[in-house]
Amino acid sequence: YIFKYLDLTTINNIDKQHKLSNYISELNNLSCFGNEINIDLLHKFLKDSSVEFKNLTYNEEQKKLFEFIYNNNIYEINEKMIELFVSNFNDNNTDADNLKTSNYTTIKESGMSKLIEYIDKDLDIYLEDVFLKLENNTNESQESICSILNNKNVNIRLEVIQKGKFSIIDLSKINEIEIQSALIKFEKINPTWNNIVSYYKKSKEIDQTIIDYLNIEHHYNALSKQPHINDSDVGVKTNFSKDLINSDISENCFSKIINNIPYAYKNGAEFISISNSKMKLLIEFKRILLSTDNFTMINDEFDSLLIFLLEKNVVNFMESIEKYTLD
Repeated sequence: YIFKYLDLTTINNIDKQHKLSNYISELNNLSCFGNEINIDLLHKFLKDSSVEFKNLTYNEEQKKLFEFIYNNNIYEINEKMIELFVSNFNDNNTDADNLKTSNYTTIKESGMSKLIEYIDKDLDIYLEDVFLKLENNTNESQESICSILNNKNVNIRLEVIQKGKFSIIDLSKINEIEIQSALIKFEKINPTWNNIVSYYKKSKEIDQTIIDYLNIEHHYNALSKQPHINDSDVGVKTNFSKDLINSDISENCFSKIINNIPYAYKNGAEFISISNSKMKLLIEFKRILLSTDNFTMINDEFDSLLIFLLEKNVVNFMESIEKYTLD
């Protein structure tokens, strides 16, 4: 009746307190807008009012009106409306069922530019009202997750990290150290040396974020099963290894990951501040070798370990015994 017999000015007067807009927004179908209405008048009102459809069920007979609603963003960003449009308006044969497990990725891969632009314009709203509320949203692509976390316009990135169901495979894909740090703190990275070293490259130190992460048993157990610590930048690999030895990681962690250290040191003077038990492990696992420098260092700083050093290197010691002076 309203959009058949009334003009726009009258309709707008009726909607001064948004009661009409609110009513229309709550409709679950469009059957009330039959063929006899003034469709141009309806379009004008929908575009200019505060209408946001929230709970529509698709009807092919109203396809043109649904297209108008979609193309003009006259709907609320929520799970049901996204599913409605992906199910009925994508040209890439996108399976709408994937929205349940990889919502943002599915939207991005749908090729639906209007939907993508609409969501990306209000990404915080989408993340809060859809992304983080989906219980089974566990298969988002790494590209999708990284694009969200690298977007400085997203104000709830820390909430996404805390509540999201994902794990970053390659931490170097994350641009900001604050975001990297949060991912490590909330255990949202794969436990790999590449990820730890990626963070180290930005932090320039083995800081408390790394220490706390490494001290967790299932992390250091996983890391201990990986190859030697490595990086294309030899300087980074060298400094990281030295800083790791000198860090405050627990002795349990140290004993597990010592085999990942890629160097054996003939001069361990840089490690005189570590505990006796950590130095003993370095000797036991041949990361501190027998040399005149190390003999002197151990004798001066870790005298109780001198015999242990010789026992672990008895053949080398006997072959060059004349180089060493024993009390």
